[in-house]
Amino acid sequence: MQLNDALKSQLSGNTQVRLQSVINWRCPPQTRDDAAMTSSTLIRWLQRMQTKMSQIEMQSSAAIQFYCI
Repeated sequence: MQLNDALKSQLSGNTQVRLQSVINWRCPPQTRDDAAMTSSTLIRWLQRMQTKMSQIEMQSSAAIQFYCI
C-alpha cells in the first residue's frame, strides 16, 4: 500500500517515511506457545469483563425498582 499523492503533499518528508514504514510493517510469525498464551490471556480478560458486566446489569436492574418510569 502506497500513500496517495494528495496525502503526500500534506505531510512532511519525515512523517511520510514514518507513516509508510507503519503501513509496510508485517507482524512477526507467532509460535504455538505465543498464540496459546495470547488466547489464555484474552479468555481471562473476557471472563473478567463478563463478570463486571453482569454485576453492572444486576446493580442497574436493582436500582430501577427505586425509580418511577
